[in-house]
Amino acid sequence: MTPVAYPVPTAIRWLVVGLVMLPIGFAALFIATYSVDVPYNDEWATARLFVYLAEGSISFTHLFAQQNEFRQFFPHLLFLALGTITRWNLRYEMLVSLLLASLVSFNIYRISRFTIIGTEKRLWLLVGTNLLIFSPVQYESWLLGMQVVYFAPIACLTTCLSVAYSGLSLRAKLAIGVLLSIVSTFSSANGFLCWLLVLPVLLVVCDWRRPFIPILIAGWMALCLLSVSFYLYGYRTPDWHPSLTESLGHPGRALTYLVAFLGAPLAPGSGIPQLVAATLIGTLASILFVGACAYLWVGFGDRSLRRRMIVFITIGAYSLGTGLMVMTARLGFGIPQALSPRYSTFSLYLLVSLIYLAPIVLEHARANGYLPTRMRTAPLASAVVAALLLIHGLTATQGMLHAHTFRVHLRYFKACLLFVNVLRSPPPATLIPPSQGDLVTLANALNRLGYLRPGLIDGKRVEEIAMSTQHARPAGAFENLHKTPDGRFIASGWAVLPEGREPAHAVLLTYRDGSGESSVFAIASMVGVPHGLVRALRQPAHDRTRWNRTFAQTDMPTTDPIHVDAWAFDTESGKAFKLTGSHVVRPLRLPKLSLAGSTLFSVDVINNQVSPQN
Repeated sequence: MTPVAYPVPTAIRWLVVGLVMLPIGFAALFIATYSVDVPYNDEWATARLFVYLAEGSISFTHLFAQQNEFRQFFPHLLFLALGTITRWNLRYEMLVSLLLASLVSFNIYRISRFTIIGTEKRLWLLVGTNLLIFSPVQYESWLLGMQVVYFAPIACLTTCLSVAYSGLSLRAKLAIGVLLSIVSTFSSANGFLCWLLVLPVLLVVCDWRRPFIPILIAGWMALCLLSVSFYLYGYRTPDWHPSLTESLGHPGRALTYLVAFLGAPLAPGSGIPQLVAATLIGTLASILFVGACAYLWVGFGDRSLRRRMIVFITIGAYSLGTGLMVMTARLGFGIPQALSPRYSTFSLYLLVSLIYLAPIVLEHARANGYLPTRMRTAPLASAVVAALLLIHGLTATQGMLHAHTFRVHLRYFKACLLFVNVLRSPPPATLIPPSQGDLVTLANALNRLGYLRPGLIDGKRVEEIAMSTQHARPAGAFENLHKTPDGRFIASGWAVLPEGREPAHAVLLTYRDGSGESSVFAIASMVGVPHGLVRALRQPAHDRTRWNRTFAQTDMPTTDPIHVDAWAFDTESGKAFKLTGSHVVRPLRLPKLSLAGSTLFSVDVINNQVSPQN
């Protein structure tokens, strides 16, 4: 018995279409709100490519060079082309990630037209799909341009699957499958899965002459092996890489890592420890997926069933295969590492596959008498949907809070980067990836190319970038400066940008010497939001404007009495705004009998009435 599709009222259809588009618009707004245009972490490897390009020395070797475990040949081409046009505005790379995610969503909807009966049902399923694909839980993937490499493989895979169901010729389907599998392989470490996953779908969906099938399989696998061999040519395991045999010696830990990896997209904000939630959700999702695979195995002789299920089994297998690869490579870092937010871009597709497999299996089971025809599944389905929406709402909220903290971190890094030629102390080691020890050299090279906005600040005098606040609300206050028992100083206060529209991006600490000029000697980070959903929601808005910084006397190259001031800093414009309040650090000579020639410092507070800057 074939299910009947009934017409859907136009108003309801447009309502559902709006719900389909809502997650995409939210993701675009999310990127616009929380993104920071600054190269970060492994993006500095791309910066080196721009330098080679400017020098005219770039070669295939540079583009094909191994980055961590990746061969990012095609993303490198994209980064160079897009960066040349936009002067490496990283927000355009984030836009590419959004477009690739949109392509994945479109491909899945197009596939559903061949596998799911009923327009209304397809649209509602797409709503759930888009809630996962565009979820803010993967905030690192949305807010780092280099994460294009995480979206590329699934975009290639789903495009191949969509083409397999199209009316194109068999030759065209094969050609597109081969080309996109090559692109996928040389975009991300898990890209070769495209070779393994596309072939079964082509064999099931397309009508091949039986004598040609062995030739197709042999040729396809030969191209796969050639591609992987080329990938592995000259491959070297990174020095920091844990042992790849860790999972063999600890199978229990390996299994826990895998299921936590698969359940991570719905784990944050659930109210229980994230690792526990991820493990439970991943275990349940894995059981359901194995059950769907078993159902397909039993009913594989049903041509309609296998054409409807094989594609979504393939999409789920992409997450499972990637999880196995990540588990093998990362288990040595510990099980909690499976919860890394960027991995959600890989793992969420197991949940996406279940969104489609569940109704297909239920429809087929009912139609073939495996389930009572009078059995009502609507209440159960409604309860499941309500529970998933609640979990997703909590997860999305947690993702936005993490994105806020990540933005604070990126803005602090950008502030340190802009003053990298000025500060006596280098940026904190946590801000510089170990593989990019020449960050200062690269930053100056990018600055000469005009690829940093604003450019690096070469002068110590803060007056060169200071803006007047005479006719604006106060930018904040430098409230406290006290000395710790170990002889260091802790400065703290609050700071906002003009008109109080948002917290300052960072706070500059300056000292005034005998000439009266203010020189930058340290940069403070904003406090941000606390960990934990409940604590973050209860945090007063004013607390997010707080800042603090610990510094040593050696950060200020003078032993004279020093006036210390603080300035709110805007990393987008490169401008500084004076905070009210000033403090004096005075030298205190010790008796010669104790520590001759040593200097300690005492702190005096000057009233908050400071002269406004011009």
